[in-house]
Order: sequence, then structure tokens, then C-alpha cells
Amino acid sequence: MFKGLGNSCIFNPATGHEREVVIKPAQQKKKILVIGGGPAGLEAARVAQIRGHEVILLEKDVALGGQFLEAGRAPHKDIFSKAAIHMGYRAFKAGVDIRVYTPANEERIREINPDVIIVATGAEPIIPDIPGIDRPNVFEARKVIVSDQYISAHKVAVIGGGLIGLEAMEILSQQGKEVVVIEMTDQVGKDLEMYIKPYVFGIIEEKSVAVHTNTKCVEIKDDSIIVEKEGRRQEIPCGAVVIAVGSKSNTSIVDTVKRLGYDYYLVGDAKEPAKILPAIWGANEIARTI
Repeated sequence: MFKGLGNSCIFNPATGHEREVVIKPAQQKKKILVIGGGPAGLEAARVAQIRGHEVILLEKDVALGGQFLEAGRAPHKDIFSKAAIHMGYRAFKAGVDIRVYTPANEERIREINPDVIIVATGAEPIIPDIPGIDRPNVFEARKVIVSDQYISAHKVAVIGGGLIGLEAMEILSQQGKEVVVIEMTDQVGKDLEMYIKPYVFGIIEEKSVAVHTNTKCVEIKDDSIIVEKEGRRQEIPCGAVVIAVGSKSNTSIVDTVKRLGYDYYLVGDAKEPAKILPAIWGANEIARTI
């Protein structure tokens, strides 16, 4: 509503747009390969299958849902995991041939030999080129959020003050750790929805989280980081560093698809890292036009 889109639904683009968003039977049935089982891939596969296409979906991991499934591990977001699981169920119920733990490669693509490929391989974390980034005390934020990695250090520096960084900050501060957030821009939480910001800023105040804006991390050491602000350098003590500086599209399979000569579409974060609404709505639109 605040962006002028009106009332609708993240998971059902037809809500409030029933005249424009109509799933019609395909005039020409095709074999469609969807690479990636995140929200965009699942939506594209489901809609294409409903239209009458033969759809095969390959997912390299053992579970469907992609980053949306991981997002459900963040504080207060278990509904995201449930939504991701439900999207997988809807695609399966529609008749999509879902193959998990099956990475897409040249051999599998040749064997399937689709008419069209939808690339929904999501995004991967950006790892900045900072001296010391490869030290063992450096962790990627999403791994911290999904509890794949536990940080034993008491003082932790989070590099990046966006949504992912602040979720990691909340988890770490709730564990009793002393957290400092380093953000290159003039404020943290720019990508937070307005109704979430008061809650997050409340945690920052309650847990006395130190926030450094307009500040760049220029070096990581074993027990500290070196930051730079307005040309001045400062050393901040910390036993661990969490990296949360954003994501980049994972399009590594595209070179193979191009070389093989298949028509393809990019959807979701594979097209451009963004929030869940444009990922699902964009995938729905692509599937309605193939």
C-alpha cells in the first residue's frame, strides 16, 4: 500500500488484480526446465504446470524454499519457512516433476532437453575484498542466522547494517554478546519495512549495540577490526566478525545454458537480488507468458 501497489498478496499476484493476472491454458505445450527450488522457481513451475506445460524442477539441495526457508530461521520469522514449504507442496500438487538433491549440469540439461529453461538459482552472499577476510574468526551472516555456525567470542563486529546484518545482530545480542555494527552508508536498516524499524532500533537501544555509520571496515585482525571514517582510522576490539554486505545473483549455470543453445528466462534473485514480492510476482508473469 505504501508503495502505491494497492492491497494484494505476496504469494498470489491475482489478489486485487484479478482482471490482469489470469492463468490461461497454453496454446502450445512445452517441456520446461526450472533450475532452482526457491520461491521464484516454485511459483514459475507451478503456474507453468497449471497452464498445461510439462515442467521439471531441479533443486541442488535436499529441501525446497531456498533463502526463504533460511529466512524462516531468523527471529520471529518461522512463518516464512512454513510459506516456503507450502509453496513446494502447491507445486507438487500441481503436478511438477520435482527432483531435489539434483544439481543442474550440462549432462542433466541435455538429457531433459527442454524447450525452455527458467533459471531461478537465487543469489549468493557478497564477500568483500578486505584484508583478513579469510581468517577463521570471520563468518557469513546467513550461516549465523540458520545456526549452522556458533560464535564463541564475546565481542562480535557485524559488517553491514541491512536486514540480514541486523537479524544477525539480534541473534548475537540475545546470546549475551557485545555487538558492534559497521555500516558504510549514513544509517542502518534502510531496507527494513517501516513497521519493523521501531522493533529493531529498540533492540539496538536495549542491548546497547554500538552502531558506526559512514564507516568502512578496511582490515580484519585476529582480535580486532580496523575501520575508516572521514579519512580517520580506528581499531575496534572484537573476537569475531560477521559479514552481511549484500547479495549478488548466482547465474553460473547461464553460461552452460547459452552454450547449449536453449531459450531461457531469469527469475527471482537470479535476475536481480530483491525482496520476495518482485521475485514471486515476476516468476508468475514469466510463467503466464511462455
